[in-house]
Amino acid sequence: MTFISPKDTIGKIIEYQPGAMKLPNVKKVHRLAFNESRIGPSPKAIAAADVMQNCYLYPAPGNIELCEAIAERYSVDVNKIFCGTGTA
Repeated sequence: MTFISPKDTIGKIIEYQPGAMKLPNVKKVHRLAFNESRIGPSPKAIAAADVMQNCYLYPAPGNIELCEAIAERYSVDVNKIFCGTGTA
């Protein structure tokens, strides 16, 4: 059996430190492009993401609840509304 070991330089890589950055004559750096937060996401963001848990699923064929809502909103006969799950 052959064992592979990493190059010595791999062990010398400095571990990533979130938010760690120094600039000359600057006391505090806010790196907005790194999308980092030391306090985590806001409760509103977590609640908004919660509704996305099943977004990858197709709705029921015909989606009667959506058809009814559209028909009511636009005062149209529900039998004239069709909601599909994509195109073929």
